[in-house]
Amino acid sequence: MIVVKHSIKTQNGYGNRSFQNVLKNRTFKFTGLWVWLGLLAWTARAQEFSDLFADRQLVTGASVVVTGSNTNATVEPGEPLHAGKIGGHSVWISWQAPENGVLTASTAGSTFDTLLGLYTLHSGSSPLQRLQEVSADDDEGQSFTSQFTVGVNSNRIYQIAVDGFDGAVGNIILNLHFLSSSNLQPTVLQRPGDQALRLGDPLILSIGITRVPGMDLTWYLNGSPITDDSAGPTLVIPSLQRTNLGFYSVRLELNDDNFFSTPVEIQVNSEGQSDVLARYKAADAAVSGLQPHAGGGVALGYNGTQIFNTTNSIADPNAPAICGATGGAPYWYSYQAPTNGIMTLDTAGSSFATLLGVFTYDGVLSSYTNLIQVACDATNGPNGLPSQVQFPAENGRKYLVVVDGVNGARGIAHLNYSITPGLPAVPPVISTPPQSLTVADQTTVALQVMADGTAPLTYQWLLNGAALKNETNASLLLTRPRSKNQGDYSVVVTNVAGAVTSAPANIQIIATPLTMVDPASNVMIMAFPATRGYQYAADSLIGGLQTGWTPWTNVLPDYGGIIWLTNAIHYDRSWFLRVHSP
Repeated sequence: MIVVKHSIKTQNGYGNRSFQNVLKNRTFKFTGLWVWLGLLAWTARAQEFSDLFADRQLVTGASVVVTGSNTNATVEPGEPLHAGKIGGHSVWISWQAPENGVLTASTAGSTFDTLLGLYTLHSGSSPLQRLQEVSADDDEGQSFTSQFTVGVNSNRIYQIAVDGFDGAVGNIILNLHFLSSSNLQPTVLQRPGDQALRLGDPLILSIGITRVPGMDLTWYLNGSPITDDSAGPTLVIPSLQRTNLGFYSVRLELNDDNFFSTPVEIQVNSEGQSDVLARYKAADAAVSGLQPHAGGGVALGYNGTQIFNTTNSIADPNAPAICGATGGAPYWYSYQAPTNGIMTLDTAGSSFATLLGVFTYDGVLSSYTNLIQVACDATNGPNGLPSQVQFPAENGRKYLVVVDGVNGARGIAHLNYSITPGLPAVPPVISTPPQSLTVADQTTVALQVMADGTAPLTYQWLLNGAALKNETNASLLLTRPRSKNQGDYSVVVTNVAGAVTSAPANIQIIATPLTMVDPASNVMIMAFPATRGYQYAADSLIGGLQTGWTPWTNVLPDYGGIIWLTNAIHYDRSWFLRVHSP
């Protein structure tokens, strides 16, 4: 029998990839075939992957290898995007934790670009809609395979999905390796998604976790700690800067056990589009790009900048070369032209020597062979850093822009774009006004506005109609708000062609539980201030105290740190409710 050393070490740098996940005196190394051969003695040969979630089989054991293929698998209606990425051929299996401990799941040795997701089932109707993500990964492993380490609890059944990125198929090797522990493990119940903000915007990241006594939390950025162990589940950066870009994750430590949450990528989009991101895979970028509004009018993409950190890029050997030069750390950006005109792209402001390429394609992008080169440039700007291209862009055509580093250089990339259509200036139009919120006392929140119109746009925030001094960004951060900060917030957006004022967003701040009753609908609504990010428990009591409290439900505070509970009430008896830490 081959003995597998209890060790895990990530092999490259993508979010968690740059982390050395050390479980005190335990160092794991998963290197494809080596692990597979080492675990053959524990392979669950009787179990197979299932295409349909309802047909999944259960595997048990501390060290398990399940093999199979996703070639003929499908995706079911309502199935989540595993690791938040587009798949197309998912298979399922269930695993039951023998004890409390730490599980490492890996698809090392699989023959295609995998996506891996770990879920639990919560209450609900449709099984697929009851899935609650615990951990997920796209490319933590070698050769675009997946890997994560996560805490699990005794006898809990976990649902595991393996899919292929952008429809990839092939042979699967799923390695499950479990280390027992005396600790009840915390569970990540909710995590933020990848997002883009504007420079100077507040960044607020919050994960939802079960609170476990003795647990330490540390936030990491690109593999380096940025808080101490006493940090909470919410991270606030008041003003986003270039140095804050990259992959964020939380290290959860409990005595000798530790693992990381699934990483979240943060970028900058100067036009305020939070879902527009550059990606190190072209197919991923194609569904995350900048495009005009479907309703017409003022379109995005006339002038702007996308800023991102390429430190964690992974190069695909099948990708086309840029101007015949050697790269090694590409990031792709999808852009749909809003009009006919002369398009100018450059990388001025980047921290490294760049390569810049532009491609287009007809129909749906299926592979790199569909790409048609439009323009390319190696470093040619001042100090040998920026690259620049110009080309005639076609209205509605999709372009894929790739920024790479000369000889694999990595760092902060600026992709600046502008198109000259010869159109008159268009006044600003608010596309997304600030939203009303009920906020827990002293819980930091941000108000955001998104507007279209000819750049540049300027902003002025108002509280109850009065201008707020120095609040001239597209975002307004309310740091530790108190009752005096309540009221109606609005923002005036201005450019050379005019101005527009947003509808007011009412901000209500509560420090004690709030109860509202609507006798007409027989509904009572209760709001409890809480610490954002932690899971709480609600108990109910009907009648006198002698009947005792009954567990009712588990809840997480919303973005404003408020726990909302709504329930039909009956006036012929007493009904009590309390909320507390589990």
